[in-house]
Amino acid sequence: MTTLLRLFRQWFPLWPDPLKWFEPLARFYRENADYHRMTSSGGKVDEPQTGVLSALIRPAGRYLEVGCGGGEVARDLARQAAVVACDYSSLALQRAANAKPDSLHLLQANAGKIPLGDATVDGAYSFEVLEHVWNPAEVVAEMIRVVRPGGFILLSVPNQFSLDWHLPKRWYARLLDLCLAGIRWTADRCRGRVFVNREPDLNGPVYADCDMVSCVIPRNLVRLMERSGCRVEFWDTGYMRAHKIGQQPGLDYQRRMTRPFWRNFGDHLLLLARKGKCSVFRSQCSVVRM
Repeated sequence: MTTLLRLFRQWFPLWPDPLKWFEPLARFYRENADYHRMTSSGGKVDEPQTGVLSALIRPAGRYLEVGCGGGEVARDLARQAAVVACDYSSLALQRAANAKPDSLHLLQANAGKIPLGDATVDGAYSFEVLEHVWNPAEVVAEMIRVVRPGGFILLSVPNQFSLDWHLPKRWYARLLDLCLAGIRWTADRCRGRVFVNREPDLNGPVYADCDMVSCVIPRNLVRLMERSGCRVEFWDTGYMRAHKIGQQPGLDYQRRMTRPFWRNFGDHLLLLARKGKCSVFRSQCSVVRM
């Protein structure tokens, strides 16, 4: 019964109050030593999504990173092109400023209100950030707004539809997880919902995204991008596996990753979209809650 209640709350969360969690989350980001060790490790540069990003970059272009953290990816990318990197955390930006190249410009900004004009960058990317904001659809809309027509939007985010096969879990918990995931996806599809808020578990392990406040199911994010006038070039949840088995996680590899059924159940979603000439980026993508 405890397992059922825990999984039910995961897939059908209560309506959390962002104001209630503002100070606990701020204190967590300031004081949690495990979080600071994880975010300052510099491992992001070697992760698979950066291989896709490198294949998209043109030296003469200008690009935006939303939620740059310590700036590892932005600093690496700035060796190839001009980069604007924004983050809400002043502590993160202080780390990002270390050994900052001239082609990297740092901004302290709310990801839902990016201080750039319309169609001013050639591409925008955000890695493992959407799950940490209360209104991810607003962030996606802002990214679409600042990208020029034909430019790319590259997103990676944990997959709430994942079966978590890499984690120890009893068979009945896996079966319940699968059933509830199917019900959740069906309910979201019927109601047109994309993101669902949840309460963070700040006492949980950092590597398990204990500070996550929003959940996403892959096909819901795909539909959001398409409704916003973007063309989705690929989406997949198996790119972490490509990294583990030593395959080249570049653009050509990702475009071959079709797997129409199983790609719903991987650990993390990677999505590449192109902005159309008539993309819709106003906040019709309003916050979605249970």
